Amino acid sequence: DHAMASIRASAEIEIASEPGRIWKTMADPARERDWMRAVRQADFVGAGGYATGGRMRRKGRFLGSETAWQSRIAS
Repeated sequence: DHAMASIRASAEIEIASEPGRIWKTMADPARERDWMRAVRQADFVGAGGYATGGRMRRKGRFLGSETAWQSRIAS
């Protein structure tokens, strides 16, 4: 049995750069760790990519524990 926990988190930061340049970093799974330090591995689930309904699978360390999670793009 695996218990499922739901964590809702958000953060904001203002970046002095062009939106297109920022998006290129955020939309590249290989650069995920550049902006989310807990991530050790990231890849897309299926062919959705960064689009509504797309899902990304991540593995990393959070609060001192190894963890894995998936994110779904809502809009």
